[in-house]
Amino acid sequence: MEQKERRPHPFDIMVMGRREEPSAAEEEDHPDYETEEDPQDNEDLMSHIENLMTAVSDLKPLFHKAMPFITKWTKS
Repeated sequence: MEQKERRPHPFDIMVMGRREEPSAAEEEDHPDYETEEDPQDNEDLMSHIENLMTAVSDLKPLFHKAMPFITKWTKS
């Protein structure tokens, strides 16, 4: 059975631009980096997410205290 040539959706072309498909020879030269995951990268990502969530939770009380002043200032 023949494989259909997959054409990108017009919206994808509009957002991402046209991409050239690599030839078979180029694909053999470059390993597939998407399948290789480094556990260190995942740990770094999770630590950054944890730091971000901690910062947001620390700023939440400050935001609640400042919100009445902000609404009062925007109404006047």
